[in-house]
Amino acid sequence: MATRRDNWKIAGCFSAAVFGFLLSGLPIPERIINGIDLPLLISPAIAAQLTTKRPTPPVVSHRPSLSGKTEPVARPANIPKAYADISTDDLVKNARLLARQYKHKEADLLLSEAVRREPKVAKFHYLLGRGLTEEGRFQKAVEEFLECTFLDPNDSRARFEIAQVYVYQGRFKDAIAVLEQIKSKAGPLSPESQMATGALNSIAAFYELGDPYSASYASPTADLAWQRSDFPIKVAIWSDPEMPELKAPFRQAVIDAFTRWRDASGGWLRFQIVDDQRQAKIVCKLVGVMRGSKYQGGGVKLGETLGDYDSKNADVRGFSRVEVFWDEESNPAHFRHVVIHEVGHALGLPHSNNTLDIMYPFVHPPYVEYPSKRDASSIRALYEIK
Repeated sequence: MATRRDNWKIAGCFSAAVFGFLLSGLPIPERIINGIDLPLLISPAIAAQLTTKRPTPPVVSHRPSLSGKTEPVARPANIPKAYADISTDDLVKNARLLARQYKHKEADLLLSEAVRREPKVAKFHYLLGRGLTEEGRFQKAVEEFLECTFLDPNDSRARFEIAQVYVYQGRFKDAIAVLEQIKSKAGPLSPESQMATGALNSIAAFYELGDPYSASYASPTADLAWQRSDFPIKVAIWSDPEMPELKAPFRQAVIDAFTRWRDASGGWLRFQIVDDQRQAKIVCKLVGVMRGSKYQGGGVKLGETLGDYDSKNADVRGFSRVEVFWDEESNPAHFRHVVIHEVGHALGLPHSNNTLDIMYPFVHPPYVEYPSKRDASSIRALYEIK
């Protein structure tokens, strides 16, 4: 029998990846994981990419830039006319401004032009790699980060970014291999080695939760599932009146989220939208003010799901409240991803330890908006749907 809990927190969603805190300057959690078998496997092609010095492409005629370096004046890149004749330094400044506004595609066009003009500047390749990562263009991003390692072999930032991209792709063993390479190159007492150790421990912690490649991360023995008689489950939607422009998008995002989980369950988990919150089993809210700290779990809290058990039966779920947090600093790319993640919690799913699943606890590129195959298997396992 489940222990009565009047109010419990299911889980939340955060704006960082497995070891994103390493690159953001947040503290590294001290945690040593023992007994975790993490074989260090890496393909020969990746090993060659990380260790082979590539020849620098020839550069044609040049003109000086504000940085004192030179820039080629070959054919112009496909960039807006307003930026075509400005210096490389100003291109990069404008790209950074666009990136802060989450306009990564436009920013990457400018950074691509900066790289074309000055192909030997590692910083430009690094910034472009970061932008391409945000776009979800992982292969291109890795190519830019690899160019950084050739241009500046002593700078480990690009290698950390490569490892991060591999984690985003679910390539944990390749990420581990890159981090071990950083430790070997930097020496045991260096800050880079300590950061790599922290990242390795973070990955090990996720392995400790179970096999990230298993068919499912949910169990029918969990006490978070609703009763079959609760379906079609009644859902109410509420938005903060201070954000009227988001009322319709949030409502549609919630409807789409429940629709996608219904489809993932094979049509079993049906729902009904109601206007009165008192009639609803699940209430989804878009709020501008969150309870508690904004910073949790090594990232910024983006959403949270809470719930109660039935007042007459401590073994039966009675109510869930989804809260999605939004303010002027929020990334629009996170919006629908966070909604479908939190609706997954409202339906009873726990966090996944695989970055390819929508129920992975940290939002990351490419900001998927559909349950993965493993998410679908897990929701079916939770409700014992054959």
